[in-house]
Amino acid sequence: MLLPRRVGTALAAEMILLGAPLDAASAREVGLVNAVVAGAELRDHALRQAKELAAKPPNALQTSRRLLRGSPDEVLARIREEATEFQRCLASDEAREALTAFAERRPPRFTRRTEAAAASAEAAELRPE
Repeated sequence: MLLPRRVGTALAAEMILLGAPLDAASAREVGLVNAVVAGAELRDHALRQAKELAAKPPNALQTSRRLLRGSPDEVLARIREEATEFQRCLASDEAREALTAFAERRPPRFTRRTEAAAASAEAAELRPE
């Protein structure tokens, strides 16, 4: 079960065995939700976060999401995988653009293409007709 890992065994047992509900503030406090937002502000909050994500390098986001979904029980393997992926990200066009933009004091302009999409497009260009 994932709930005990998230909130601890005691609270998970209370929630599961007793059916004890949590209010929004308590859910935030124990890490079940990232933010508590008033209903009227929810759409604006979600759009702000989407805009922030859209400005980030897509390959780095994709890698981060994959690594976040991994099992915390495989710590050493995960550390090695993270180091490998970090090196790959640093050698990417995204990293070059980010560093160039920083040096030029401008926002980065990422292409929004993942490496898989770029490889697929490149393979399509090489195929004979």
